[in-house]
Amino acid sequence: MKITFFMYMFYFKHAVIIIIPIVMMVRLKMNLSKYSGLKIFGAVNVLLIIIMKINSSIGSNYFYVASPPEVNNPLIVISDKTILGLPEHVFYWEIVLIILVSALYFIFKKR
Repeated sequence: MKITFFMYMFYFKHAVIIIIPIVMMVRLKMNLSKYSGLKIFGAVNVLLIIIMKINSSIGSNYFYVASPPEVNNPLIVISDKTILGLPEHVFYWEIVLIILVSALYFIFKKR
């Protein structure tokens, strides 16, 4: 497999997602607020609503709200069911988001 500039950029961008919060906590002495987990969950869901509107108007599948990605992944549930007009897999991702945000909050909150 040939390594391209875009592969380097992909891994760089995803590594920065992890590195920036750690730098903010260590170097800038920033800490999580009491309701930061709820704020993140709310912000992601507001973003989800906006993306759903854009997806429906231009016929895209950004954020995978129209249909799940075609990959072999245990976190992705392939189903034709809908709940409240959304594909079922979106609600499984909501559960994963709650678990991830809660775990990160309890790991990194100031003691």
